[in-house]
Amino acid sequence: MSRRSVQGSKGAPARCWFRLTPSGPDGTATLDGEIDASNAHGLAIALGELADETAGRVCLDVASLDFIDAAGLRALAEVASACAERGGRLELDNLRPLHARMLAACGDLELV
Repeated sequence: MSRRSVQGSKGAPARCWFRLTPSGPDGTATLDGEIDASNAHGLAIALGELADETAGRVCLDVASLDFIDAAGLRALAEVASACAERGGRLELDNLRPLHARMLAACGDLELV
């Protein structure tokens, strides 16, 4: 996948962009950009497609992820749940300390 503009929930252009770059057939990918309510659904779809190809095993390098809000965290949680249902797991590598604190504040999300 390349950098793409994702439509917001009301059809408006996304305010933020993300790029999901698969690194190989094993579910490893790089996620960079910014995730907010305007493009979180698009992220969930893109990650769901990747998880479909890899039996639910997805490992994201998020070192270049500049911003993620609650909608983005919710999208990751939904993908993590879908991965677990397939017997896989969503893993986040190179998580920034601020993002790790946000995930920890969400409680029982096991993404790292």
